[in-house]
Amino acid sequence: MRRFQTKEVVQSVLYPSQVISDQYASKTIITDDGRTFTGILGPAGGDSVVVLQSSGEKITLKKDAIDEIAPSSKSAMPEKLFDNLSLDDIADLFAFLRAGSTRQRSARR
Repeated sequence: MRRFQTKEVVQSVLYPSQVISDQYASKTIITDDGRTFTGILGPAGGDSVVVLQSSGEKITLKKDAIDEIAPSSKSAMPEKLFDNLSLDDIADLFAFLRAGSTRQRSARR
């Protein structure tokens, strides 16, 4: 959590599509047969690509079966991640993350 302020992390989790880093930008892929997939693209080797969907599912597609690839305005991060947590749970999570980054800094010295 050293890289981002707590406020930025909370905003990113509450509103994952508000600001999307280019590194994590999703694409919408439409195949020749009309299927649509949205996720982060990665190489699968050779003539295929992998689409990592927000559900965690990986779809492998042949490049020649892809009709269109377009940027998506929707984040690959699932929405409503805090919905099942109490305020105390969220506070505990951030305390844990802060403690972990402190331990990492101490271990590097």
